[in-house]
Amino acid sequence: MKDLHAISEKTGISEFLFKDALGIPSEICSAATIEEARTAYEQSASSSEMERAALKRWLELCTTIEGVQEVCGVVPSGSGIEEEAFAKLNVLFSEKIDKAQTPEEMADIFNDISDDSPMKKIALERWNSISMERANAAMNIAEAKDACENAPENSEAERIALFRWISLCTTVDEIQEAYEKTACNTDAENVAIEKWDAISSEQIVAASTITEVREVYRKTYDHGKAEDIALEKWFSFCTTIGELVDIYDQLPGGREIGKKILLKIYELS
Repeated sequence: MKDLHAISEKTGISEFLFKDALGIPSEICSAATIEEARTAYEQSASSSEMERAALKRWLELCTTIEGVQEVCGVVPSGSGIEEEAFAKLNVLFSEKIDKAQTPEEMADIFNDISDDSPMKKIALERWNSISMERANAAMNIAEAKDACENAPENSEAERIALFRWISLCTTVDEIQEAYEKTACNTDAENVAIEKWDAISSEQIVAASTITEVREVYRKTYDHGKAEDIALEKWFSFCTTIGELVDIYDQLPGGREIGKKILLKIYELS
């Protein structure tokens, strides 16, 4: 047997790493609790066999993700114990993923997994799957909104939940909130705008006074189809110069109706 201590001194690589690679048994730590094993590790000489034995025992005693993560934070890189620690961590994450029932649970698990772990992708797939179930089951705006906001960002589940949210909207305030969740130049944005215009158009038809149509106009989508319809109806209700000035002051630039308003003001002056 070669002198591993001498090799360690010459290379600067821990002696117990060589023993680990060669499969040579090392000292045994008899700690009965995590606290005892951690203390034994912290009190052992650096890179000693006892340090390795205490660390190995510490890992053996861990039954939670948090406990194993603590060991992963101190285990020597490239050692067999490091491989054991990450393998155990993956098993614990896998068990936790299988037990998760809600998007909120999966979000917490996903965020707890390091980006370089193979479990990250598995967690994301499970998160998306559970979120998809919630999105498809949504029966009202609150449920659809919840499904959308708790799904993985830019996931298929988020997209399905957002479309469900939009479809359930019946008021301008509701569709405006859903619209703000959409990304620019997407199908969801286009569908939300169409729904917004449709709801506003129904309100315009129902408006029977200048006050009602003014309020509908103020809540229409900027430059949407309903905006022009609202302006025309608002104009049709105007019978005084004051009412015409009011609509003209709120008129977006470049609208043809502006000329009609000016001519009407001139006619009534």
